[in-house]
Amino acid sequence: MEEQASASFATPLIVYRRGPEGATRGVAPSAQLWAVDPSDPRSARPITDEGFDDRRPAIAPDGAVVAFVSNRGSRPDDYDLCFARLDRSQQVPRCIADRDVNVSRPAWSPDGRSLLVTASDGTQTELLLHTSVVPSSGSPADWTPQGLVTDGMHGERRSDQVLSSAFSPDGSRLAFSANWRSATFTLWTVPVANGVIGAEAEQQPFVAACELAWRPDGAELAVTQRNRTCDERGRIVRVDPAAPNAQTLLSRLDAASGNPVWAPPAPG
Repeated sequence: MEEQASASFATPLIVYRRGPEGATRGVAPSAQLWAVDPSDPRSARPITDEGFDDRRPAIAPDGAVVAFVSNRGSRPDDYDLCFARLDRSQQVPRCIADRDVNVSRPAWSPDGRSLLVTASDGTQTELLLHTSVVPSSGSPADWTPQGLVTDGMHGERRSDQVLSSAFSPDGSRLAFSANWRSATFTLWTVPVANGVIGAEAEQQPFVAACELAWRPDGAELAVTQRNRTCDERGRIVRVDPAAPNAQTLLSRLDAASGNPVWAPPAPG
């Protein structure tokens, strides 16, 4: 199985999760991260070693490092934030060990100095911020946890979750999907100033949202929309956060929609 692709304008490579299908149809219980230059399919190669469950790759802004999560600790159900270089193959990644929370879905800031992950302690799921003075660093020692930035934005309902997030290309806004005030995941945005994420988020209640990705100019988002718990087939739409009611369908209605990725414009 090949899934969860990540692309970056800083490198021609696409990084994705690849592993054998297990007993459950459509599910790979373990997988490596692979990289490929789409102009040369024969260039595909594993960039992490095998034997673990590596998932949710996110290429750093400089195109040299990929952040992802993996269960390389003492418990197979505990996922930590890890880093690998894109110029190496079959490498043992470097990880930030944390037994207290289970993390997923890394998201880089455009300057490479902030990394968000979803973090779950078994009740609620929040966005956990790490910062570094070294942009796009692949060294765990360079990253300092800054706490749960979304914890004060909503109530105490035990089922409250943040599913995914993305910084705007200019770094001035953060978009994320959450099921606050609702049983459905919807689109939320919050301003970012000088790397500091604001404390009050604005909901777009009529925009269902699972995963999302900003267009390179920051004018629109590509958003996956599935069922209320984001675990079935669905569709991908294009949304302008300034006019969220005008949504443009980008895929068929019953597609196996996953993480949307914007492609670079064709030369010329």
